[in-house]
Amino acid sequence: MSTEKQIETKATGEVTPAQIAAWKKKYGDRIFSFIRDGHVAYLRKPDRVIMSFLATVSKDQFNTAIVENCWLGGSDFLKTDEDAFLWLCGELTVLLDWGTGELKKI
Repeated sequence: MSTEKQIETKATGEVTPAQIAAWKKKYGDRIFSFIRDGHVAYLRKPDRVIMSFLATVSKDQFNTAIVENCWLGGSDFLKTDEDAFLWLCGELTVLLDWGTGELKKI
């Protein structure tokens, strides 16, 4: 039986619980962490102001605009490494999910 303790490794860019608490106080439960290859990024859901801005950017710049405007902190690797950034762009749909509702013509 092994008595070795597992060493918990931190992801590059990981922030303190106090910082997460401050973001939650400011943005509510609208913050998310994205982790890849030992790097973490924190982004928030876009608000109305950001969504208005996103409506003005080209389709080619949409993902970059979301990352730049919703970025809270973390490892810049996820913004600068081509593969990591493209992966992050594929995960951004979680930020654009506002739930479902019902629309009826009356």
